[in-house]
Amino acid sequence: MDTTFKHGMSLQAKAVATTRHLVRSSGGSPSSEFMEDGGIGAWEAVLCWPNLDFSDLTPNQEIDTWTVGLNWYLNKNIRVILNYSNAELNADNVDVIATRFQLAF
Repeated sequence: MDTTFKHGMSLQAKAVATTRHLVRSSGGSPSSEFMEDGGIGAWEAVLCWPNLDFSDLTPNQEIDTWTVGLNWYLNKNIRVILNYSNAELNADNVDVIATRFQLAF
């Protein structure tokens, strides 16, 4: 049985983009909820760069992807996500805009 290994990595950075902060111990709850005492929730900027190398399966097959995103935490149960991603495999590029509305309870 042949064993193949795929090499990959991912780097990610996040920063809260408002004066309101996120309380991580509560799963991403903003310190000031949207529409509560004039609150706007919390905005978070996200940057992610994953890389996956398939060269041991097919020569020169390496995927580079980067994502720029914005997360809006309205309260501890609602999050709105907007991401722009670009994936590159050899000379082929794919651009994706993705949104998600998350309701957690």
